[in-house]
Amino acid sequence: MRDFLLRNIPDTTFAFMKDRADEANMSINKYMIAVLNQHAVLPEIYQMESKFSELVKTNIAVIDSNNQLNKQIIRIMEGE
Repeated sequence: MRDFLLRNIPDTTFAFMKDRADEANMSINKYMIAVLNQHAVLPEIYQMESKFSELVKTNIAVIDSNNQLNKQIIRIMEGE
């Protein structure tokens, strides 16, 4: 693991982060690592969310198409 030092963190920012760490029952160090880890994976999460959204749209279109086809089949069968 690597270490690095953050300098010149505004007091209010540090206070907010410390409060959040306390609420999570974490040390400020562990909390900041969690924040950095979460931030580091955000682009991948957004990309995955976009792919999932497209998949849902495709599935909805296929289901709608199948529903229309089923309705046509039912009309044909009822007409017989």
